[in-house]
Amino acid sequence: MEQGICSGYIFIHDIKGYNFNHIAGMNTSLFKQFLYFSQEIIPLKVKSIYVINGHNILHLVKAIVKPFLKKEVMDMVHIKSNVKDFFDCVHKSFIPRDLGGTSPFSRDDLNELTKAKVNELSFAVNEELHLKTNENKRIRRERNEDTASFKKLEID
Repeated sequence: MEQGICSGYIFIHDIKGYNFNHIAGMNTSLFKQFLYFSQEIIPLKVKSIYVINGHNILHLVKAIVKPFLKKEVMDMVHIKSNVKDFFDCVHKSFIPRDLGGTSPFSRDDLNELTKAKVNELSFAVNEELHLKTNENKRIRRERNEDTASFKKLEID
């Protein structure tokens, strides 16, 4: 975050301890909205998404959510059954130390740093929320019925 623009983010989801009840209890409508939001609205470049300590059931879940995801996003999702398989994909220096990596940060450290940075930059979001367009200042053009509609369009 401190280094400016990056080429993309790698998301790591450790689902150790999850079971089928977590998946079965998921609100599908809310999940579908989340997928749309994350693909279409968030201006964030995602390089890849890794799900580690994933069970075989996750391949079924991936097949279920496939219709809601773009092909590019589906290609970014990688399910790894353990952390050692994950080390083959991402260098250990980028992985938090509590997952077996050599990064100086733990997941909790990174979580707190991210929260602090978001709070630090929240003024920009709050400022933007209060901006509104004054429609009275908009220059209005007279609409000519001949040019404002395709109804009277003549095709040669």
